Amino acid sequence: MVRRCLSWILAGLLLTCSITIRAHAGAAETPAPVFQPVPLSALPDFSKEVEERATKKGLVHNHGLVATINYKEFEKRKLKMQEWKLPVSATGFKEDVNVQIALQPGRAPLAVALLGFAMKPDGKVAQAWAHDLHNAGCHVLTFDSVFCPELNCCVGHGVAGHLRAEAEIVVKLVDAALTQKIEGAERLRERVSSVRILGGSYGGALALNVINMPRAQEWPVDRTLLLSPPVRMRTAASTLDRYYRDDLPLFGPSLMKLLDGYTPAHDRPTPREESLMRAGIAYDFLGTLTEILKDNEKRYLPGTLAQFEESDSNANAEQRRKIEEEILKGRQKRQLEDLKLQFPGFDNDKAVKEAYEQARKYMEDRHKAEKEAVRRTLANPDHWGFQDYVNYLCAPAWKKDAEGIWSCGDLDKHLSEAPPYVQVVMAQDDPLNDPEELANLRKLVAEPALLVLPHGGHLGYCGTKWFQELIKKTFQP
Repeated sequence: MVRRCLSWILAGLLLTCSITIRAHAGAAETPAPVFQPVPLSALPDFSKEVEERATKKGLVHNHGLVATINYKEFEKRKLKMQEWKLPVSATGFKEDVNVQIALQPGRAPLAVALLGFAMKPDGKVAQAWAHDLHNAGCHVLTFDSVFCPELNCCVGHGVAGHLRAEAEIVVKLVDAALTQKIEGAERLRERVSSVRILGGSYGGALALNVINMPRAQEWPVDRTLLLSPPVRMRTAASTLDRYYRDDLPLFGPSLMKLLDGYTPAHDRPTPREESLMRAGIAYDFLGTLTEILKDNEKRYLPGTLAQFEESDSNANAEQRRKIEEEILKGRQKRQLEDLKLQFPGFDNDKAVKEAYEQARKYMEDRHKAEKEAVRRTLANPDHWGFQDYVNYLCAPAWKKDAEGIWSCGDLDKHLSEAPPYVQVVMAQDDPLNDPEELANLRKLVAEPALLVLPHGGHLGYCGTKWFQELIKKTFQP
């Protein structure tokens, strides 16, 4: 806590010194107090935008999975932005990089939106964030997620997923944008009073690494809002891998039901509906990871997949799989026998029999998924999970142990030393977090630095008026 207080004092001094320097240079400004996060009491009543039945109108469902699946279901908010090409001479990257910018007519803060895993500026949620930031009075800068192959190809920094290295990329992109001419000889920097950061999901963890960069303190950064960053990156990855392994194989064409959001048949989803939503979340994340994996392997660590193909095909590996299949077969047989005991008299009661048959079908589907998991091979990129990606590609490419990669995103580590202008918003029912880890974080970081909403899932509150008011109060000049 002492270290955190010292970091707060240092941030305040840096901000004050920066403002003083600009004042001596001719800008008529006076030192402003360090920004404090917005308390719940200053925001609309969140409970008025919570719903029990999914309407897909931007409200927050009281079930975390439903809220997550429907996080894009709200009235479209779009901002007309310009495309800037940041040249190699300004960034030092391999190729020019395209970014999106929207300017205010005069001097204003620059809000940088750091997007979540594989998100792009033209996505519905990214556009809504840019719209809200601009409405709050900021210039807005955004660009592809650092995971997107298109950005990685231009930057050439290495395998995606190393947050500290990616924070350096963000710093270079912002620096390059600030040097761009906007009117005559005037550069963007001359129209920027400070830099403010909005980070969503993975972008939230990235933002915490960015504000620790010395260069970022010189801009200066004076406000940072993080939306649903995972409490622990490894836990979120493990959860998504489990959904991918256990739930996704149960559904094929059924996933089409989730394309435009999802409304369960009843107010509370059934176990199968919950499984369908978990499968949809896994498909959204892991389906994208496959292409990212192949692109990064080819560019930075070629031969990785071929090595696994050789090891997966040897006699010892095949024998191990056969043993695992026999063990699994015996366990599944016992589970089916135990299921019958849970439905006594199902042979004589039609309603009980229907319930039993439904439960049996669900269990058999899960057993099929378990059998497929045993046959999983890392030679097939479709079989990789996030943990595999970090353990077998990202960490080796950066010559680090996997824990060194994971820990760059741990909130407890960052927030205990974060400056006072940092605020985190997340939901209690975010399926990517472990409730116990979230409870421990709440003991470490108090409100309003950490706002934990009772509902909202993962980013499922972005369509609400509550959210738009939070953006306004946080980012307005």
